[in-house]
Amino acid sequence: MAEAVLGEHSDDETWKNTQRFRELFHGRFSDEQADTIVNHFNGDVVKAVDFGFTATQVEVEEVLGNGEGWQIVTNVRQHQLVKDLNRRFEISSEIRQFSCEPCSSAWWKKVSARKPVSKCTRCKKRKDALPREKEWGLAKFICPCGHEYHHFGAMDVRKLRNWNGSRLFGKSRSVCFQCMQNLVEPVEILPPRKWRDVDTTESIPDRPRRRRVQPKDTHCSAYNCYLRYIPAETEPVVPACVHPESLAQMSIYVLVDSANHISSGSTVDTFMSQGDLNTDPNPYAPRLSPTAEENDEEI
Repeated sequence: MAEAVLGEHSDDETWKNTQRFRELFHGRFSDEQADTIVNHFNGDVVKAVDFGFTATQVEVEEVLGNGEGWQIVTNVRQHQLVKDLNRRFEISSEIRQFSCEPCSSAWWKKVSARKPVSKCTRCKKRKDALPREKEWGLAKFICPCGHEYHHFGAMDVRKLRNWNGSRLFGKSRSVCFQCMQNLVEPVEILPPRKWRDVDTTESIPDRPRRRRVQPKDTHCSAYNCYLRYIPAETEPVVPACVHPESLAQMSIYVLVDSANHISSGSTVDTFMSQGDLNTDPNPYAPRLSPTAEENDEEI
C-alpha cells in the first residue's frame, strides 16, 4: 500500500513539473515533448528549462528526435522578454471568476494570467474569465461616511430590473448600515475563501466593531430581497438585491455568462495550488444541487 501511495505521489509530481515546464514556455512544447524533456532530467525543471534555452541542435535532437523540437526551441529563443521572464520562473497568476449560464454555475479559480481559462464541471466546456467589471459576489464597499464593509454586490446588473420593471444599469447598490443615508456601489468583488463566513454585512476584520443599525434577521430593503425589511422614510431604498438567495427566487443563478474559450492550440493543464480559495461551483449558494469536484482544467 505504501508503495502505491508513493508511486501515485511521484506521478503527480512528474505531471506538475511537466505542466510547469510547458507554462514557462507559454505552451510551445506539446505534453509529450515537455514530458520527454523533464523526464530526461529526472523531473528537474530547472535543468529542463536551462536545456530549452542553452542546448545545441544536436543535443535537442538527441532528446526529442529530428522532428519540430529544434524549430520550437529556436522560436522561443528569439523572444528575449519571454526568455528573461521564464528563466526566473516568474509565472504570473491571478484569481478569476468564471460562469456558465446554461449550467447555472459560477466559480472562482486561480489560473495563469496569460490564459485565464477554466472548465465548467457540468458541461465540460472551457470558459474565459469574466472581465473584472462583470464579476459579482462578496464585495467591498466604502461609504462616503468612511465606513468600509463587505456585502453582496455586482459590477453589472443589466440582467435585473427595478421594482417597477425598468431595466437596471451599472453596478448594484447597498445601503450603508452605519449611516443609513447612502447607497454605495461596490469597489471590487472579493473571491470566496474557505474560511469566510457568508454573513457579509459585518464590518471587515481587524477594524473596530461598530453598532449595526440594520434590522435584525434581515438583509436589505430591495423589493426582491429574500429577507426584506421595510425601510424608514429617510432611508434610501436598494434598487435590487443580488444576494444568491434573492437571485435564486427569481430563477437567476448567473448574472453574466463567461464567453466560451476559443483554443489557440497552446493549452496547458493548470498546476497551480488553489490555497484557501473556495472553488466550488456557486460558492455563495450552498442550497443549489452539488456537483462533483472539478477536475484540473485546461487553460
